[in-house]
Amino acid sequence: MRIYFSASLYSSTSTGTEIFKLLDEFFVENSILWDNCVDVCTDGAKAVTGKMSGAIAKIRGKAKGCSSVHCILHQHALAMKKMPPFKKEVLSETVKIINFIKSRLKNNRLFKILCDDMESLHMSLLLHPEIRWLSRGKSLIRLFELRNEVGIFLRDNDFALGEKLCDERKAVTVFDATDKVEGFKKKLKYWVDYIKNGSLDCFPLAKGFGEELESDIPADILNEFEVHLLHLIDDFNSYFPK
Repeated sequence: MRIYFSASLYSSTSTGTEIFKLLDEFFVENSILWDNCVDVCTDGAKAVTGKMSGAIAKIRGKAKGCSSVHCILHQHALAMKKMPPFKKEVLSETVKIINFIKSRLKNNRLFKILCDDMESLHMSLLLHPEIRWLSRGKSLIRLFELRNEVGIFLRDNDFALGEKLCDERKAVTVFDATDKVEGFKKKLKYWVDYIKNGSLDCFPLAKGFGEELESDIPADILNEFEVHLLHLIDDFNSYFPK
């Protein structure tokens, strides 16, 4: 059995003693043995993680051998931190483009008018918080889908960024999250096999872009994709061992 909790869920003063008391009462009421607790997943609150009086320390006093891990969301973010220079440079430039439009009220308003005039699929770009790395993919997809509109806007407002553009994811339990991580690790290996065979069937946006240009994606770019995926597999295996 694993426990996942956040100190922010408690309305009273959230000291380590009070948090543990609530958990202990719940265990007693439901006839749950502390010996069955093998792991605790928490946020970073001091009342939870304190070595002497934190809730985890008190849980370990009851459940011998119980381990603890930080929030799985933060592990996701750490696994995604290591990026090859090529990908990091591209991401940095795309973030500049998104921020130039989305973070400035006037630009955001004018861009929305442009999208409305062009009857675009979307009316605005998406920002992404650094900690939620899955939102990065949604931001990039939205930028790609609005690339023509963004190109027109930048040519009129920031030619340098426009040139670079033209050159160039409900609450779940820790068990659900673990299954998703393991599934994603298998998916990464599956993608690598496709890239090695020169196929982009698993990457419809990249494949569609190549068809739009009426040319194949260069071999050196495919190799960059493969190297990045292999590094990502290593990072996920490091942060999420079996």
